[in-house]
Amino acid sequence: MTTPVHRFLLTARPTRENKRYERWESADLCVLIREQDHDLALAKLQEVLQQHRCELLYFHRKDTLIPERVKGESDTLWDAYLAAQATGNRLIEFPQHFAAGSGVGAAIRPPRINESFVDEMVTAAGGRRLTAEERGVDEENADYLLDDFVIELKEIREEVFADDKIERQGKLAKLLIPYYPDDDVIRINPEELTQEDQWKFDDIVGAPVQTAIKKAARQIKATKRRLNLDGHRGALIVVNSGSYTLEADRLFALAKRYASKDTAQVQEVVVIDQGFRTNSFDSWITTRFLPPEPRSQLATRLMNAWSAGLRRLMSPAFLFAAGNVDDRLEPPVPIQFVTEGRIFSWVPEVPPPSCFRSEG
Repeated sequence: MTTPVHRFLLTARPTRENKRYERWESADLCVLIREQDHDLALAKLQEVLQQHRCELLYFHRKDTLIPERVKGESDTLWDAYLAAQATGNRLIEFPQHFAAGSGVGAAIRPPRINESFVDEMVTAAGGRRLTAEERGVDEENADYLLDDFVIELKEIREEVFADDKIERQGKLAKLLIPYYPDDDVIRINPEELTQEDQWKFDDIVGAPVQTAIKKAARQIKATKRRLNLDGHRGALIVVNSGSYTLEADRLFALAKRYASKDTAQVQEVVVIDQGFRTNSFDSWITTRFLPPEPRSQLATRLMNAWSAGLRRLMSPAFLFAAGNVDDRLEPPVPIQFVTEGRIFSWVPEVPPPSCFRSEG
């Protein structure tokens, strides 16, 4: 009697040990496992993925193949079925990125909105950086002065659920498991939470924002005291160029909330959000400035300076000057972590491949 072959259609990301692909070069996989029992086949699937240095993100389909149907359906699938019968397993890879593993995607990364950009933005708005004398020696200090504002810059450059954020991942897992009590693989989607649990989700993703605001408040207060600027107000500029699960509107709302709740030092909050998604052929480059209209005079001046700086940053001279820009954006890496025996994942949307579209 022929041993059954089980088919698993799934999406996976490369592990850190995978030297062939970038971490963000996810792929769809078809994995065939020869095994009598389906649960044992599922366990062997994890072994096969480890051998190929891949990590499961989520399943599209799990089934057991019927040889008669497979033989008449596809020569490729039939050959894979025979290979799985002969060797125990067969993996077929369908990369989601053009020329995956070739380094093409890394060559098209756009410049990042960073501290140098904000320096020029604040200067164009009529402000300036603190001088060395104003900063003091080994003291907490803010970054800028603009009219009667003392301004601090904070950058978010990494995903809030990055691989090393174990405690934060654990809190998220406990929040999500009651929604999927029988699922071994849980996809992160805050939109499916109740309003109360969305607030809990905000507290989890907002932890680095709250920490940044508390530190900014200390820096603004110390600068005002040292320079005798008691009449000045405090402002915070937050630039997010690394966390894709902390989208712009949520980030702005959290920053405003923490600035109001945790300190009296921050009267204005500005958020600049920058994103980059690519399939290594087509790319989406996005950026937003918050608050929306109506804006204060300070926010309006900064927004106008941001807009002018953005036109220069995204000009062909900068966008394609690979040797002239050291600080470039990374595409989002799919999130995957294992907690309490469950796999949790989030997969960023990527542009559909225009290279395969036919003109109508």
